[in-house]
Amino acid sequence: MKVILFTHGSDIDGLGCVILARLAISNLDYVLCSNPNELEMKVRELYETEKLYSYDKIYITDLALNEPVLSTIAKDEILSKKIEIFDHHKSAIDSGLNKYDFTHIHVEVDGIHTCGTELFYKYLINSNYLEPTKLLDEFVELTRLEDTWEWKNDPVNGEKAWNLAVLLSILDTSKYIETIFQKLISSSNSFEYTSEELELIYNKKQEDARVVKSMWSEAEFMCDEEGNKIAVILGSCQYIGELSEYIRKVCNNIKYFILIDLDKEPLPQRSYRSIDEDFDVCEVAKRHGGGGHKGASGALISLDDKNKALDILSKNKIEGLKYLINIKYNS
Repeated sequence: MKVILFTHGSDIDGLGCVILARLAISNLDYVLCSNPNELEMKVRELYETEKLYSYDKIYITDLALNEPVLSTIAKDEILSKKIEIFDHHKSAIDSGLNKYDFTHIHVEVDGIHTCGTELFYKYLINSNYLEPTKLLDEFVELTRLEDTWEWKNDPVNGEKAWNLAVLLSILDTSKYIETIFQKLISSSNSFEYTSEELELIYNKKQEDARVVKSMWSEAEFMCDEEGNKIAVILGSCQYIGELSEYIRKVCNNIKYFILIDLDKEPLPQRSYRSIDEDFDVCEVAKRHGGGGHKGASGALISLDDKNKALDILSKNKIEGLKYLINIKYNS
């Protein structure tokens, strides 16, 4: 069986799906995508060149295919029988993408927040592609805890789950996939880090803490277009998790913050994180051409808008930031 997997390549959830697919499928190609727009572009490219038809199965995980490619594939009698989509983003449901037999988009399962890795894992087991083990169960649960931010409230496995994301920030993507893959094919019954990995993780956390404190000192406070008090920060989105935790500890008088990464490839990005737990940043992201989860969402920035913003920032930082938080990304 020849399989292609399209998945989110920027976090441990999307990469967890690659690792599970490698365990379950011998003839596998995978494509990493940073966002739904890139996913649609890459799927469309293989569709138009008819290379997509050469695969027996097509999986999309931790991302959902947007229109018009989604409806095009749904109408294709061949491809619609080969494709399965597993996603857990609220914005995908709000956009009406969960309307076909092959779209499996769930924010929660049995009242518990889920993730792409968990949804894909259950599918692989139910389809007899993969045998469940205690080790695999633990890895999937650690991934779910970190990706849904529930690790913060888990005194037993929380830090162990968070360490997965820290490890990814240390290793490059391919090295992370290979490292975790090797752990999962071992004879161990539990998921463990080596002493060398734990030392790297500890040092990275110390370094990140210093960087995050510096980033927060440069934050600007303002109101968004609906009058919500927010913080806006320029910096690398690789620190978004640590920054979120730090801000929640030191500041409780803002609804949310926006981290703007103008150096992010292939396109600059705005990352939204709730500080007020009842505030839905997904709605903010959708107004600006993005989406995601209630507590964590994102929106891209076009290169034209980046250049305009840089020009404004060079003259007036506050006005440049206001421009960046108010623009809408149109793919």
